[in-house]
Amino acid sequence: LQELAEKRRKPETVKSYRTVISRSPFELDLVEPILLENYSFKNTQDWHQLQSFNADTLHSAIKENKITFVYFWNNESTVSQYVFYLWAEASKTLVPRYPDAAFGALACHELGELCEDYVTSASEQRTIFAFSDNAVHAKTSGLRDPKYYIDWVHL
Repeated sequence: LQELAEKRRKPETVKSYRTVISRSPFELDLVEPILLENYSFKNTQDWHQLQSFNADTLHSAIKENKITFVYFWNNESTVSQYVFYLWAEASKTLVPRYPDAAFGALACHELGELCEDYVTSASEQRTIFAFSDNAVHAKTSGLRDPKYYIDWVHL
């Protein structure tokens, strides 16, 4: 009886558990964009199945009243280049799955004035927009993985 009482009085060692957030899909939101600043994109960007939009192709895709997903990117920002890489990877799944939608990107470093017509701030240059009925239907600036963008389009 004495031993049992002593065991109860001894402080138990606290097991360290990972926090709930570290096992959450939102953990990837915690990726600091500053870490990407050291990443190098020496190779040319692979567009995979993304359409390279210009003024004419973007306007016609939006006017056709089909949903159009556009990523406005800039090759001067490594964060923007990384999101382009993720979006291009996601396009390999998205384009065959949704043939009636348009998936593409517009290079703001080449078509600055056109980007200014659609993007109101520099922080939105890493945002993917969904246009429907000649208006912005939805947008996301999440920085996760290609599956995130596939799930976002599905919603």
